[in-house]
Amino acid sequence: MFIWQIIAVCVSILTTIYSLICRDSKADLRYHFYLLAESHRSLGEKLHIENVDSLETCKQLTRLYKGLAFNYGPKDRLRNKAGNTSRDHYWEQAQLYFNCHVLKCPERESSKTLINDSSFNYYSLYDQLIAVPHHICVSQVGIFTLSTNPETFVNASMQCQKPNNDTKQCGSLAHIASEKRTTSLARILTEYNEKQEEIKLKSKINLAYVGLHFNRSRGNHFEMFNMDDDSLRCFGYRAWEPGNPKMSSNLRNTSCVALSSHGTWLTVDCKRKLPYFCEVLTRCHDKKDGWKGANQ
Repeated sequence: MFIWQIIAVCVSILTTIYSLICRDSKADLRYHFYLLAESHRSLGEKLHIENVDSLETCKQLTRLYKGLAFNYGPKDRLRNKAGNTSRDHYWEQAQLYFNCHVLKCPERESSKTLINDSSFNYYSLYDQLIAVPHHICVSQVGIFTLSTNPETFVNASMQCQKPNNDTKQCGSLAHIASEKRTTSLARILTEYNEKQEEIKLKSKINLAYVGLHFNRSRGNHFEMFNMDDDSLRCFGYRAWEPGNPKMSSNLRNTSCVALSSHGTWLTVDCKRKLPYFCEVLTRCHDKKDGWKGANQ
């Protein structure tokens, strides 16, 4: 009985420690939506449509479905009322029947799919229209870029943080510690390589830096951190390539993580030059306040 009491105390202590070092697992529910365009509606792909009584309810639905943006208008602005017909019947003309449209992706700058519509306002998880060149939207996750110009880990991190001079949008090396993030970014590498084959170019990307690294100066035990200084222990997902993570003599001071095109993580020397994934932050004013998409 005494042994079980000791175990219970140890579990309680560990739980307390992790509650201090790990951000609240529900923190992504606190992310903020920005009103970017009054009397406008996005024609972007929808995840969900519904009639709701308030703006706050539409926000909650968008969080629930991990949308990155939404259209909302008061019910009294609707042109028609939905009957008992299946929702699929109304999907293509949702603006006539439903006042909350949860969207897969946010609108980009100078987009032709953000149209005038006095019945709706357009809201986004990002504080401005996306203006980052060659960005890739991963539905229900976030906005990413793949830089094919090889850099060391430190230089890649600096390039991601650098604000876009015109829009002040910025980011960080991509958060990777979930199955959806890992598989989605690996798919981007695979599709890039397939396009290279189609145009008969030999340059392919087998590895790309992501936002996960280890530095022995932070402690004596092995522990990986993302670019927000969250420990990998705070996340349940792992995708290590067999034989990884490696801590050989040439990596005894620092070790950085690269994603392979087949969806596994490898530790590499941080001075090695590789392509890299950046993730656009929802806002750039303060890194601590800049959420990474839907945090999936």
